Amino acid sequence: MTGSLLGISLAAGVIVGLGLHLAVWRARPSTRPRIRLLAGLAALSLAASVATYALLGGRSGVELCALLWIETFLMIAYFFVYAGVARSVSVTILSSVLRAPDGQVRFAELLDSYERSSRFADRLALMAEHGLVEMRGQRVSLAPRGAALSRVVSLLNRLTATELQG
Repeated sequence: MTGSLLGISLAAGVIVGLGLHLAVWRARPSTRPRIRLLAGLAALSLAASVATYALLGGRSGVELCALLWIETFLMIAYFFVYAGVARSVSVTILSSVLRAPDGQVRFAELLDSYERSSRFADRLALMAEHGLVEMRGQRVSLAPRGAALSRVVSLLNRLTATELQG
């Protein structure tokens, strides 16, 4: 009974979390990441799991902790997958090729569709809003916060012997 109680409770929380995420993002689409809202939805998901666990008669603190840890892991994994996929250049390319009538797209068409996309401009505006860059006319420069973040990324690049990109 314990395993099924945890499974049912976990499934309830995940269904609530994903359902709310899809509903909110469809009702109020945005080009902004809205991480706080996503975190709030994750908290509601955890609450739904705990409520389901309690309503079904769960009383063990150890089981409750296991439930919370498992769902927290799933939510964090979802955050990473969602963030990586939602605004991914790779996914944009794959979906363009998938939609093509013969499954092929000219390279120039891919570049053109990406240039027409608002993703780059949206990201620059968001970075300016958060004090990472300063935009003046046709020029973009690092703000003090952006310079500090760039130095941290450069240090990580040297430590990992790679070039971090995003």
